[in-house]
Amino acid sequence: MNEHGRPPESFLRTELRRLAGEHEPDRAAMLNRIAANRASRARVRGQTVRLAAAAVAVTTVLGLGWVVTRGLADDDTPAVAPPASMPNTTGLTGPSPSASTFLPGIPAPSSTLTSVPPSSSAPTSSEVRGHPGDTKVEKGSLWSEGSTDGGTSTVTLKAQADLTTLDLTIRLVLTPGLAEQGSTHDVTTGVITASVERRSDALLYHFTLRQSATLPAGTYMFTARYSHDGASRDVGEDTYEAFGDDADHRRVHVYGNFLGQPR
Repeated sequence: MNEHGRPPESFLRTELRRLAGEHEPDRAAMLNRIAANRASRARVRGQTVRLAAAAVAVTTVLGLGWVVTRGLADDDTPAVAPPASMPNTTGLTGPSPSASTFLPGIPAPSSTLTSVPPSSSAPTSSEVRGHPGDTKVEKGSLWSEGSTDGGTSTVTLKAQADLTTLDLTIRLVLTPGLAEQGSTHDVTTGVITASVERRSDALLYHFTLRQSATLPAGTYMFTARYSHDGASRDVGEDTYEAFGDDADHRRVHVYGNFLGQPR
């Protein structure tokens, strides 16, 4: 002991050497720890391989879906290209691809809406929508009225703006002895073409504004002429319909009847 009651430093070194010489490492514990570390790394590698295999399986299913879609599609349906590239599964450690992946053949939603401009051409050979109780005699810049007098049925159109297209059809339901006797109108500029079409159930009188022509704003009369049996004819099912576009690119569409009165 030194003067402070502590063992000398040489004694401590000697004891430490003796204890170190007597210590035997626990070999079994060390081997168990090494084996546990190896097993842990093997599990991580196995999980990575499983995730990569899952990704490959999903990609294969998607590819087969595209092939089946191509096989079942009609010849007129545009072909949809398969995915540009396979996903890279090297070193994949994250979850497998999400179930929300878009299937081939189904376009991904777009955030851009494409507006389709309305057609400016009027339909031809209209079946004529108007009938008693279902009329629309005015829309926008165009007003209309139907009337009859003896062997004529007349549609009056009042345009508050120039018309760049116009297609008017007068439909007369076939009644005993009904026969067309031509048509007339009071448009003096030669821009209207007129024709008569006979169908199994009606006579159709067509009045059409020539392409690239303009009908100035104003009031015009279009008349269907015909003959029939008897002193009078029931016009209750006769109708008319007109389509057009005005100079301000506004669509006009009117239809109506002839008052449903026999004349």
